Amino acid sequence: NLYYAINPNVYRIENPEGSAASIGPITQLPTSIASNGCLPQWIALISDEIITGNNVISLTGDNCLQSAQTFSFSGTSAVVSITWNFGDPTSGVNNSSSDLNPSHQFSEIGTYQITAIVEFDCYVDTLTQNITLFNCTDTITPPPAFEFPNIFTPNNDGINDFFEIDNLPENTEVIILNRWGNVVFSSENYQNNWDGKDDSGRTLVDGVYTYKFKMESGTIGHGFVHLIR
Repeated sequence: NLYYAINPNVYRIENPEGSAASIGPITQLPTSIASNGCLPQWIALISDEIITGNNVISLTGDNCLQSAQTFSFSGTSAVVSITWNFGDPTSGVNNSSSDLNPSHQFSEIGTYQITAIVEFDCYVDTLTQNITLFNCTDTITPPPAFEFPNIFTPNNDGINDFFEIDNLPENTEVIILNRWGNVVFSSENYQNNWDGKDDSGRTLVDGVYTYKFKMESGTIGHGFVHLIR
């Protein structure tokens, strides 16, 4: 026999696997059985999709390991009891809860399967949902801004002999111009190696020079440096 629920009634269909001609008879069961939508325990034919389709567990949180994550259940039927398992055995007794909307502090980063076993008047539903926790203290520290000196002294005393730019990004083009705007030094990937000479190796006179730079990202800029021997 097949028992089929069409709320609020329950029907018994005899010989459900027979031919179309032999199916039946169909009998409506007493209202006392169907009044609250419950079937006897030995009847387990109501579709899970019909009964449990509206039951949902959800997460309210930021997925950060440093924060407690809050879970909630929603459904259309009254809940008799609920048991949560957070898939986090390292947390010990805190790995489970009977609260309707519990919070849990996870032990480490990773992916956890959350399980909620929900008991209703007539049936039990098991719901699962995965959550991935991240370490939100892992921040990317940007490199410090590079700094151009405003003076350098290429006199071969071993101190401040080169035009050295702190924290210069790789593949940064640097061009040095004299007071008339003529290029006296250039490098497509500057290595902090300008020593006060032009590209031909001639020593340049003391004075103020203009530098221009262009980063690989396309950022450009310029400034001034005083060459003193």
